[in-house]
Amino acid sequence: MNTNKLLVSVVGLLFMVATLSAKDYQVSMFGIKSDGVTLNTRSIQRAVDYISEQGGGRLIFYVGRYLTGSIELKSNVTIRIEEGAALVAVPSVYDYKGVEGCNAIIYAKGQQHIGIGGKGIIEGRADAVRASVEDQLKKGHIQGTTSDYLPALICMEDCENVKIEQVTLQNAGNTAEVYKNCRHVTVDKVVVNAGACDQKAVSVSGCDGLEMTDCYFNQLVEPLQSDGTSRNLSFTNCLTSEGKNITIEK
Repeated sequence: MNTNKLLVSVVGLLFMVATLSAKDYQVSMFGIKSDGVTLNTRSIQRAVDYISEQGGGRLIFYVGRYLTGSIELKSNVTIRIEEGAALVAVPSVYDYKGVEGCNAIIYAKGQQHIGIGGKGIIEGRADAVRASVEDQLKKGHIQGTTSDYLPALICMEDCENVKIEQVTLQNAGNTAEVYKNCRHVTVDKVVVNAGACDQKAVSVSGCDGLEMTDCYFNQLVEPLQSDGTSRNLSFTNCLTSEGKNITIEK
């Protein structure tokens, strides 16, 4: 009995220490600019890497437009986009990368305890990015098809304990949210505005434990796509613009 009490006390202490060690970091600390012109990719990545190395915390974006390419999210880091702030996709096709053929503005592979939150926006600028891709394909500088290069907004693979909340995802060039082989994913109060894009809002494959609540999908096609390899999926009060509850389409 005493051993059990000691174990509980130790676990509680470790949790408290971990909570206290998590810090908030303002983007200005890393020279990240909100002018909508400066390309911030390297500065944002440097901030994410630093926060993860320090044990974790939140990188907070305040009011402004932050131009960026792909950012790799690391363990114990949350990107917080406050109301009035927007992460804005740079048009150039060469500024995007990701995992297993899934390029994205924010991506992660094999990471734990990560998140994206706030009442701000991730803006995909689908038309501008598509124009860049098609231009480079026409010139022969890249090979393949347009869809091979268009980035998602969020792509997570082999990640555990992922939380996406409150953000608005709009004008994605590809599927807005992609989750592959992830465990314990929570998506809460997320709005997806697809505009004229006919891409899916969410793609799920090989996941164990994905819970979506109070999400809204404003787009032309069925929002969700699954290959049938996931389990423990839950969707509560997730609606389309027509007021229909979303369903999995295989």
